Amino acid sequence: MQTYLGLVRQNIQKLLESPSVHQTLELLPSQTRKAFTDYIQRPGRMLRAQFFFLASQSMEQNPHLQNHSEIGAALELFQSFLLIHDDIIDNAQTRRGQPALHQIVGTSNALILGDMLYTLSLMALHRLEVPADQLLNIQKLFLNVALQTGVGQMLDQNETSKTFQDTRQMYLLKTGAYSLKLPLQLAAHLNKREDILVELEKLGSDLGFAYQLLDDLENIYPRTDLENPKDLNIDYSSKKNNLLKVCLEDVLKKSWDFTQPVEVYYKNLRSSGVWSELLQQVHGHLSSAKTLSKQTLGEQAPFTQSIDRFWTPRLERLQ
Repeated sequence: MQTYLGLVRQNIQKLLESPSVHQTLELLPSQTRKAFTDYIQRPGRMLRAQFFFLASQSMEQNPHLQNHSEIGAALELFQSFLLIHDDIIDNAQTRRGQPALHQIVGTSNALILGDMLYTLSLMALHRLEVPADQLLNIQKLFLNVALQTGVGQMLDQNETSKTFQDTRQMYLLKTGAYSLKLPLQLAAHLNKREDILVELEKLGSDLGFAYQLLDDLENIYPRTDLENPKDLNIDYSSKKNNLLKVCLEDVLKKSWDFTQPVEVYYKNLRSSGVWSELLQQVHGHLSSAKTLSKQTLGEQAPFTQSIDRFWTPRLERLQ
């Protein structure tokens, strides 16, 4: 895996250094250009590239690393684009242990640089060495998921009251589509396994929902030693309408007063039973995903084996 992730980083750097991209970026003010390239190179877990590679390994034992690393680069550039916009929306102070990009270059410049990252993610896909019809299918999937992610982000900004199902749908569009469904289905298209696209969409939905709900729970959990530390409690301070809030207000039969400390919010989630109920939701979706992955990719497939390795420790920490 580390060899593959190293190739993904190399491909991102090669794209930035390619003549057309390099010449265009040179037109930016030097400080802005440096902030942009430094941001792209910040170390992260590169989870979406990992999910894609594990899924592809589960379909093809000897993957063509160049094509795989180009798709990994596209996924990670797309992720960086979304993070820039997300941090602006949330007014986040930091990202990956350093100032958020808009804190360095300003909101307007950060928005534009985010858009440029989206363009670079599409350019990475164009570097794939596959037949034209295969590339077209990959591009169509990528663009469709990008649109779904945008709709999910808009729904997340909707301040009207949401039900459990409304919020679940938002999770699947905003996070699940690009974080899990996209890597899984990209692997299917690259390996010409379109016969399992429907199953992979369901698998991505189960894992995508679990991923976002775990993220929400970790954001409130009173610890500072979680993997990939970020602005803990930022969702609380921005009064985000997530499942924790939806379920707690349903139990309390009133709106939550966000002027109260986050510690009081956490205690109410615990005492009301909402915390344990949501952990059960995560467990149920992970169990469903593992069963489906076994049926679709095989019990010993790298992606199937990764489900317990990646998600179970996160779930156990929150008990």
